[in-house]
Amino acid sequence: MRGDADEWWAYASDEKETASVLMAVERWRACYHHAGQILEFALKALYLRRNSLALMPEQARGAKWHQLEVIVEHAKLEVEIGSLRTDRLRYANWLTARDWNSNARFPGAKTSKAEALDLMSAASTRAKAYFHGSKRFISAVDRRWSSNARGAGRDALGRAVGHVGL
Repeated sequence: MRGDADEWWAYASDEKETASVLMAVERWRACYHHAGQILEFALKALYLRRNSLALMPEQARGAKWHQLEVIVEHAKLEVEIGSLRTDRLRYANWLTARDWNSNARFPGAKTSKAEALDLMSAASTRAKAYFHGSKRFISAVDRRWSSNARGAGRDALGRAVGHVGL
């Protein structure tokens, strides 16, 4: 998908709804996959914003772009991720998210209920521990954009964060 940041946020929101439904009906492998997609799509939206890109570039495609660590690196979020180490629960959520395996959706992959629930917890603001995509984290990123005169679209970002509920 080549969409703009707002489209990626909308996809993240859709994935959150899908993952929630799948969790409710105890389809753990599918829930795990869609919970990871929440995080992947939200990070891709941040990647586009942080790099002032209108659309996802061709070089940002391929299997490695399903790895959250790769997206974090290209989105220049290492400092923010590093700052999570001061909060044990938030950092544990990042580690859970970071280890998401997008290939777990394929036949033969085994995903436990615990893995699915842990990833949903890492991707959800309903969790007591916040993942890096929490509103507080996004606010910090948003302030940084603003201070770097890269605040274009900040209102859209705020709407997206509220809509996705990250």
